[in-house]
Amino acid sequence: MNKLTKEKRNQLVLTVVIILLIAMGLYSGLIRYQQATLRNLDLEHQKANKKLTQMDEISKSGSKVDAELAGITKELADRENEMASGDLYASMINSIRDFNKPYQVEIKQFASKGSSEMNLFTKYPYQQFTVSVTGTAYYHDIGKFIADFENHFRSSRILNLDLLPDNSKEKEKLTFKMDIVSLIKPTELPVKK
Repeated sequence: MNKLTKEKRNQLVLTVVIILLIAMGLYSGLIRYQQATLRNLDLEHQKANKKLTQMDEISKSGSKVDAELAGITKELADRENEMASGDLYASMINSIRDFNKPYQVEIKQFASKGSSEMNLFTKYPYQQFTVSVTGTAYYHDIGKFIADFENHFRSSRILNLDLLPDNSKEKEKLTFKMDIVSLIKPTELPVKK
């Protein structure tokens, strides 16, 4: 068997070369093509998974936004409950008197300036009601009252504060006049005719 004729040996080498060429052709033509197709499919699969993950995150953030909206809506409703409602003048006077009980501020007079469009901010969806308040107190007591009032009633502001010496026997006492502006609860807005 070791001895092959030259012609048979050439035929054998030619057959081996042809088989190798066919195998290389099959590899480069079919197998490489299939490998490239599998790589492309894997990349598309990764992109689809990434997109799915992004969509899940968006879906989760949507429910988070809904929860935040519900919280903000509740806070707005709570703040609107603090606003003047019903008989606006009586509501404001009662709120101021109830709030003033622990303070050393003597309120002598209330005067209604009525309701109007909001003039602190443009295009604001609320109207405002203004009450003018006159009274006497010591400087420190007036400052504490104003600071606590604005911190307690977040929908009200004190404007146009005038301080003058009081003509009473107590030299350090002051007479004050201020406007208290409160937002009107939207369901309680006066009907315009």
